[in-house]
Amino acid sequence: MHCSRHLTVIVALLVSLQIGWATDWPQWRYDAGHGAATPHALPKQMHLQWSLKLEDPRPSWPTTQSKLGFDLAAEPVVSDGRIFVPSSMRGTVSAYDTKNGKELWKFFAEGAVRFAPVSTKGKVWFVSDDGHLYCLRAQDGKLLWKFNGGPFERWALGHGRLVSTWPARGGPVYRDGKVWFAASIWPFMGIFVHCLEAETGRLLWTNSGEGMNYTVQPHGAPSFATVAPQGHLTLSGNRLIVPGGRSTPAVFQADTGKLEHFKYDKKRGHYRVYAGGEYYFVDKGRYQIADGKNLGESTPKIIGENYTVSQKGDKLTAHKLAGQLQTRKVKDRKGKTVEETNFTVDTIWSAEIKKSEGEIFLQAGGRLYSGSEDQINSFEVTDLKTGKSASSWSAKIKGIPWAMLAADARLFVVTQENQIFCFGAEKRDPIHHLAPSAKQPAPESSPTEQIQNVLAQISSKDGFALLLGTEKSSIDVLLNETNLQLIVVGSDSEIVDTLRRHYDAAGLYGDRVNIFNNQNPADFPVAPYFADLVLVSQKIASQLKQDALKKISQSVRPYGGLLCLLHKSESITKQLSTLPQFHIKEAKANLLMANRKGALPGSADWTHQYADAGQSIVSKDKRVKAPLGLLWFGGPSNAKILPRHGHGPSPQVAGGRLVIEGADILRAVDVYTGRLLWERELKDVGEYYNTTRHFAGAGEVGSNYVTLPDAVYVVYRTKILELDIETGRTTKEFRLPDDPNFGWLSVQGDYLVATVSPISVKLSGKDQSEVVDSRFASGSRLLTVFNRKTGKPLWKRDAKYNFRHNNIAIGTDTIYVIDSLTEARLKALGRRGMKPKGNSSLSALDIKTGRVLWHTEKEIFGTFLNYSTEHDLLLQAGSAFRDRARDDIGKGMIAYQGRSGKVLWANRDLSYSGPCLLLKDRIITNGNGGFALDIKTGKPTGWKYTRNYGCNTAIGSEHLLTFRSGAAGFYDLTHDGGTGNWGGFRSSCTANLIPANGILNAPDYTRTCNCAYQMQTSLALIHMPQLEYWTFGAKVPEDEVAINFGAPGDRRGPEGKLWLDFPEAGSPSVKVDIKIEPKSAEVFRHHSSRIKSGELKWVGASGLKGVEQVRIRLKENGQYRVKLHFMEPEHKEVGRRIFDVSLQGEKVLPKLDIAQAAGGRNLVISREFNATVEDGTLMINLQSHNATKPILCGVQWLKLP
Repeated sequence: MHCSRHLTVIVALLVSLQIGWATDWPQWRYDAGHGAATPHALPKQMHLQWSLKLEDPRPSWPTTQSKLGFDLAAEPVVSDGRIFVPSSMRGTVSAYDTKNGKELWKFFAEGAVRFAPVSTKGKVWFVSDDGHLYCLRAQDGKLLWKFNGGPFERWALGHGRLVSTWPARGGPVYRDGKVWFAASIWPFMGIFVHCLEAETGRLLWTNSGEGMNYTVQPHGAPSFATVAPQGHLTLSGNRLIVPGGRSTPAVFQADTGKLEHFKYDKKRGHYRVYAGGEYYFVDKGRYQIADGKNLGESTPKIIGENYTVSQKGDKLTAHKLAGQLQTRKVKDRKGKTVEETNFTVDTIWSAEIKKSEGEIFLQAGGRLYSGSEDQINSFEVTDLKTGKSASSWSAKIKGIPWAMLAADARLFVVTQENQIFCFGAEKRDPIHHLAPSAKQPAPESSPTEQIQNVLAQISSKDGFALLLGTEKSSIDVLLNETNLQLIVVGSDSEIVDTLRRHYDAAGLYGDRVNIFNNQNPADFPVAPYFADLVLVSQKIASQLKQDALKKISQSVRPYGGLLCLLHKSESITKQLSTLPQFHIKEAKANLLMANRKGALPGSADWTHQYADAGQSIVSKDKRVKAPLGLLWFGGPSNAKILPRHGHGPSPQVAGGRLVIEGADILRAVDVYTGRLLWERELKDVGEYYNTTRHFAGAGEVGSNYVTLPDAVYVVYRTKILELDIETGRTTKEFRLPDDPNFGWLSVQGDYLVATVSPISVKLSGKDQSEVVDSRFASGSRLLTVFNRKTGKPLWKRDAKYNFRHNNIAIGTDTIYVIDSLTEARLKALGRRGMKPKGNSSLSALDIKTGRVLWHTEKEIFGTFLNYSTEHDLLLQAGSAFRDRARDDIGKGMIAYQGRSGKVLWANRDLSYSGPCLLLKDRIITNGNGGFALDIKTGKPTGWKYTRNYGCNTAIGSEHLLTFRSGAAGFYDLTHDGGTGNWGGFRSSCTANLIPANGILNAPDYTRTCNCAYQMQTSLALIHMPQLEYWTFGAKVPEDEVAINFGAPGDRRGPEGKLWLDFPEAGSPSVKVDIKIEPKSAEVFRHHSSRIKSGELKWVGASGLKGVEQVRIRLKENGQYRVKLHFMEPEHKEVGRRIFDVSLQGEKVLPKLDIAQAAGGRNLVISREFNATVEDGTLMINLQSHNATKPILCGVQWLKLP
């Protein structure tokens, strides 16, 4: 019997016995499971037929993101004698004849095409960064239909190129007349998984409600985030497996879209996911599809019907696909007997090949095909089974193989250099097709006077330009005279197509210029602030309707962007003159130009480690508030940035630039686009923070640089450098006689404040310590002030003990400084017989002269000073918390009047974590959560917040606290709404979620982190009022709540009610006694962006289906006003779902038909009623009139007087 089973497997493996050559290769890695095994053989001996050099790719992620390298080269498919090739650079799918490599047609999408298409039955399906699934006719590339995977059209910058806010990066998979794909890579924007009828594009189902489930992330901390689709979707049986890129996949039911499970594996994840039988394989691991259980290591290259072929180095092994779980008893490290479970599979054969023969890519019939640099090979499975490992055929190529396809009796090899080599049986002279080289377009005429004037006014020849209108002469001039990336929008599809093909032939399309088709270019839906130049053609400018100019102006970058209209009228001039920030530069008969000057109204800078020179740790930015949505993502790689555990200085933001530190660099990026502005090499500038061990870093020694709108100042050994804010070049140096080391710096007005001669008290054990001069330390011997404009030293002050850097806070014209050593350091010195003389002190010094304004030696204990300008209040406190200084304190506070030194209040017994935030009328403590004190009295207010795991400290702004809470997290201060997440990425161990310049800046500061969070990139967020978001942990009385059935978390409503999720989805909530019948009532959930209209869309987006009774215990009896919320999620037809609704036993909604009442599906309705509660219970009954089940989305109630 045993031999018989092996023989069956071998026969399946030797599928070369089947008749016929390889025909099609219809999708990525051949089939829906992506096993890379076709039953059809290729000719034994083959010869090069043709080669095709494609344009260089434009990958979506830097090469440091190895788990997201899905588009490092093209991934074609083959069907009906055509090879269909996607382009991440051009945003095209091209068809070539498999016989000769001749181009047959080319189709332009509106975004990059990064994944293999699917092709069968005369059609081609593919997804694009424009968020759509396209269906083309294979014969000629004609568009048959397209489907938007996101909720609506909105463009944003992704790695310097316009993409949909919801790019489709869940590559398509096809089976049985259906095609599946996914859109969006950011859980906080919603994740959308779709199944469509392949022939017609008819939607079969969408799952949009699972992206923000409250899910345990790496480090065991839950957050509102699940899978972020990146990779080709995979099918096995009735399971749809959605790759998570850097994280493990999610598994859905293929026929209904219901999520079965999504479980993080802390380190594992990859875009490559294969499946066979009851298993899927990702990142060297085998997982059970049914429950996501990790079954151990597995590295299959090939997955057949009931076998796999794996490769480890030069060793190939064929295993049975199915295996067994075996349990045995073993001794653990403490000698205790425990059960250990292992998954085992039977080996069919193993063999070794030469290392030079490289990696196995596919199986065609009874042969395996491999490749290495400049060479490809084939192996007979029969030979490998018997131990013969010599290749049966080999051929030369140029480059390193990236992908292989076996189809149409030919082998197609794609190299990492993006070149296709085609091999077939015919001996012939190969044909070589070359890619077009990029060339600047020759202007058809000299630039017009209008365009010359525009060129003269552009503040930067780099960046982005938005051209509304398709005048080729303007495009050509800007391509020739600037380095701007051009985004052109036109309304005529034929003109758009002609221009695309023109610039594609010139090798410029997708790189320097991208052209979009929009019915009304003036209404192009793009995220704001990105364009250094917006140029509106004469035709479009002359037809602008009221308020259109305001919308167009939002695209202009603050701090100098230029808006140009090639038309002038009195009404347009008047509109432009009323726009905030815009200053008209020139107004002629055919030209109107205006600069957007200065900061966004209500925005603010973040110039220092702790926001400002006073160390308030609070941004004054009023624009950054929940909910926040995507502005851009991408930017430079984190490869040069400091590692996360070193707790380097927080990024700083001023004047539209973000400055961040690396081990050997300072880098400036544009906060509105992520574009690299400059990178200044300064060898070892970040040496102190450049460590992977958990380390106090800047939390102890402070920051070594300050960023202002006009300059950057950086401590660099024995000098302080002033860097030009535009270029990063040195414009001034600050030094002192004898060249002592500088330790720390701050800037207030025209004054640069610095410490000199850092001094370290080393705590190296119970009995040893020493005082040493150092480049880096928590404090310094000397305080000095320079005039930063002239470079002249103004004054200096020596310390009796030590000026701790965190104990220096600066007001408008006053420096507050503590001269002391902590008790821990004094004890350490005492053990060495060193007893410093004198008393510790707190002094207020005139910033101009150093004159002592006031001085006290009473109760000096603090390790952190900060100052509130608003209240003229100085706080002496501590900043003890995880990864802060070992001798930081976390007990005691004293508040002083800044101008006099008068003690306003003191509490020496108060314990807390720090550093403390001075936020308006509150002092907010730090840690894994914190509490608030009244800033004027020091009395607890009763307000608290909480967060999940996070190794950074919270920072504040007018409307938010930001911190790490598993993923990137926040507390909604404006609505007192609880703790939420921007799910999909983790923030750094350094506080790097910086609210400044009107946006939330989130530069990637997570280098050396290999945990499987979905994204590892920089991004920026802006206020998007319509966006969905969820929270936990808000504390309110029971009578201030409402119930949001099926929601993933809580949310504060506009009327002040806290809407609680029910059933509780895992996030901690206020407890309300609710009972439902039947308990099996089904939860449904959509993303609220899919809800077309209605009050509180995010309430109507989820609900209970099949609920028959809801009972809510209330504190008091009496008269109540009750509001019920409904939404029809399935049926647009009237009469499909009809049910009665009763309240307190009285029928209040007879024969409710939501579709009829609302006007269709995905429309929210609400109905209000008075009800009398006599037994402490609010009771709602729902009774169906037909086979469909009743639905209820939300309930709110108000006690009437």
